[in-house]
Amino acid sequence: MSREELEERRDHALRDLEEIERQHAEGELTDADVARLRPRYEAEAAAAIRELDAPERGLSPAAARVGGRAVRARRAAYLVTLAAAVIAATVLLPQSVLDRPAGGFVTGNELDGNQPDAAAEPVPGGRDLSTVTNSEMEAVVQANPDVVGMRLALARRYVEVGDLPSAMLHFTEALKREPDNPEALAYVGWAYLLAEQPDKAEDYITQARRLDPTLLDALWFDANLRLHWLDDPGGALEVLAEMAERPDLPPDVADQVEELAAAARAQLDAAGGDGG
Repeated sequence: MSREELEERRDHALRDLEEIERQHAEGELTDADVARLRPRYEAEAAAAIRELDAPERGLSPAAARVGGRAVRARRAAYLVTLAAAVIAATVLLPQSVLDRPAGGFVTGNELDGNQPDAAAEPVPGGRDLSTVTNSEMEAVVQANPDVVGMRLALARRYVEVGDLPSAMLHFTEALKREPDNPEALAYVGWAYLLAEQPDKAEDYITQARRLDPTLLDALWFDANLRLHWLDDPGGALEVLAEMAERPDLPPDVADQVEELAAAARAQLDAAGGDGG
């Protein structure tokens, strides 16, 4: 594929992402529509950006340096756009998966009183978390710094609104207090993916999976890591097959798993491989 074709592929995917955001804001697309469409265009944009960032051949050293600076500048600009889209999508997983305390899933935004950690969450008056503002949660976290479940809930709030720096402050603080917290490890790994540091991302995500093999977030991040950064579609398919077999997998997540699996199979077919 020529550079012009790659640039068009990249630009088209980014325009589609912007259009999805517009249609969602105007009520033309539902949350489920966005969850189904966005991963495809994010993956297309990421793949094109990586190929455009590959070393250019046939250039003099001076021309290569100039070209490399231009590529890095374009790459940085587009990665900011792409990262914003990923963060706005709450890293591709729906609210029912992401909004949970340490120790279990929740229904909607409300803590499940049967979860062992729920009683430890210092939410005033047992309020529904959806009615608690970020500022209130910040105050609670500051007053109860060792309650990691509430800190993680606040970090996910920041992810939802695209404030990754604030989110990462809490994820990393959670790791300081609980170095083996699988959720915090998984999200720090995802942040490294957004920063285009797949080696570090792999370390964190692998550790998260080792500590909690059932954590859907870590499985999803691992599948994306393998497919889009490690060029390992076969490995991605293995992880996605594990997710697909889960009886607790929500239908909208199952749709995303199948879409990513289709992309992995297509990549294998293009390379002449066997996805099993």
